[in-house]
Amino acid sequence: MTNFKKLVSSVLVVSSILMISSCSTDVLKNIAENVIATSLSDISIEKVAEIDATPLALEKNMARLNGLVVNVSSTYEGWPKERLVDGKIDTSWFTEVGDAANLGKSPYVELVFPQPITLEGVNFRGNREYKDGYDILEGILTITSKTGDVYKYTITFPQPDRDFNVKLKKELSNITSVKLTFTKDESTEPGFAEIEVLGKK
Repeated sequence: MTNFKKLVSSVLVVSSILMISSCSTDVLKNIAENVIATSLSDISIEKVAEIDATPLALEKNMARLNGLVVNVSSTYEGWPKERLVDGKIDTSWFTEVGDAANLGKSPYVELVFPQPITLEGVNFRGNREYKDGYDILEGILTITSKTGDVYKYTITFPQPDRDFNVKLKKELSNITSVKLTFTKDESTEPGFAEIEVLGKK
């Protein structure tokens, strides 16, 4: 091989490496996860007045299933993750100090179901214990199915109480987990009271 051909080959290899390296990690991750394009037209967000934020009936709340696994990015001592699914909206969970989106972190809450469910919606209730200055303002709701399909929605937590219901316009079957990743929040240890999952086994 001539020196010229070697030079051309080297340039092509380097160019290919640079092209691959320049791909967004989010794009590569989405390909691996089989992310399905979603929009807010697929869901409705219903603000709930605090006086009407009664706990969801046990048989309809898939977040109360035996064997449910709750994963969180961190926990402030004394406000454990179990409070997120205890059926009590007057108890709250908070991240540990420093685990906040406004500090460059990606706090999250994930519920993994003991068996695939049919999902109809997800309800969120703002924290009651420290109502001023510890709220989540925005997040990405990620829904994952048994077949590897991933649905993502960016949702805003409405003022003043951050109580709202996310309803799917078309129910999703074989769902294995739901996850909320905070993208906007307050304080150094944000949190909320309850996450309910409306669906059926």
